[in-house]
Amino acid sequence: GFDSKDNRNVLALISKKDVAKPSNPSSSAPSSSQSVTHKLSLSPTSVFKIGLISGALAGIVVDLILFPLDTLKTRLQAKGAKLTLDLFQGIYAGFAPAVVAP
Repeated sequence: GFDSKDNRNVLALISKKDVAKPSNPSSSAPSSSQSVTHKLSLSPTSVFKIGLISGALAGIVVDLILFPLDTLKTRLQAKGAKLTLDLFQGIYAGFAPAVVAP
């Protein structure tokens, strides 16, 4: 199981040149595909900030991709809509309030 200390740790892979050598010299050397992990201790505040920023960036990326698709869908569903280049004008209009709103 995990304890509260494990929740503050983040695993990081180190490069192949830093792979630890085996403790038994007669055993075979580690292959180039093996890696060693180390735990980096981060404070709960740092973990929270990383999660907060990551979540915000993920939300903005989703809005950047889906907002214009939803706008096109709405325009195409409007009564009497025709597939023309006019559908693409102002496709990001109203994007800023959508990003700011929770």
